[in-house]
Amino acid sequence: METITIPKEEYERLKKLENIDWELVESFKRGLEDLKAGRIKRVK
Repeated sequence: METITIPKEEYERLKKLENIDWELVESFKRGLEDLKAGRIKRVK
């Protein structure tokens, strides 16, 4: 294992990114793209 040194702010930013649910973000992105392309129908 290799050790590197980074600023504390960078470390904290990376730790926050680690907790993001990237599958949920991708799903949200696809939904927005569908909305933009008009592929969403209103349901009552």
